[in-house]
Amino acid sequence: RDRLFALRQELLDAGHVVHLQVLTDKYSEVRAFSRDDLSDDRGGKPGEVVSCLRVYCKIDQQAYPGRVLYRRL
Repeated sequence: RDRLFALRQELLDAGHVVHLQVLTDKYSEVRAFSRDDLSDDRGGKPGEVVSCLRVYCKIDQQAYPGRVLYRRL
């Protein structure tokens, strides 16, 4: 992730619009930014993201969805 955020700065310096977001907290709030998520009934609180597996990224107008592991309700 450190390299990803360093690359973000390089893209900004080159004039691109870049947004990165580590997906955390409530799954209901981040699921619009993710795809192919995994659920489990262990770890964390029900309905919360347990781990961000892939960071959400938007470069200029192109969005690249994140991926999370979340606790089932």
